[in-house]
Amino acid sequence: RFGGTGLGLAIARGLVEGMGGRISVQSIEGEGSTFRFEVRCPLADPPATVAENEKRFQFDPSLGAAHPLRILVVEDHQVNQLVIQRMLQRFGYSCELATNGLEAVEKAAAHVFDLILMDCHMPEMDGFEATRRILTDAPRESRPLVIALTAAVTPEEKQRCLDSGMAGVLSKPITPRHLELFLRECPPRSRS
Repeated sequence: RFGGTGLGLAIARGLVEGMGGRISVQSIEGEGSTFRFEVRCPLADPPATVAENEKRFQFDPSLGAAHPLRILVVEDHQVNQLVIQRMLQRFGYSCELATNGLEAVEKAAAHVFDLILMDCHMPEMDGFEATRRILTDAPRESRPLVIALTAAVTPEEKQRCLDSGMAGVLSKPITPRHLELFLRECPPRSRS
């Protein structure tokens, strides 16, 4: 929706300059552009890195059989879809996919889902509006648990998620440890 407007570059500039760095661009018409940035970062403490912690994480492949759920993943980026889908598979779950909020509303009207993992910022219809519509249209006894997927984890964004009816927030990048918590806490709904 916003591709080609320069929004990404403006965001990147704000991030780099906010970290005390510099960003530059060299562009040749008809050939392309090269973007460079420089920032000074402290070395991470290796034992405390997320990568190390996640390497030690043990998936429970029997969770899907022990605690069956119908899951809808609403995400417009294919790479994110694939990552979430693979994580769910390692827990023993399959899922349906929707690429925007409008498609999510249509799928939720046609099928009963226990859990909907909802990206907040998408084309066609954002996750906030999609969540409101899904929860308004679904009968009380079969309303799904909707969990936000967002890279924006500010208090304001979290409150906006809750105000739209979402029950919680999974911050991107999603970790299997946090995903498992929501899977275990999600109650199965009506199977009608």
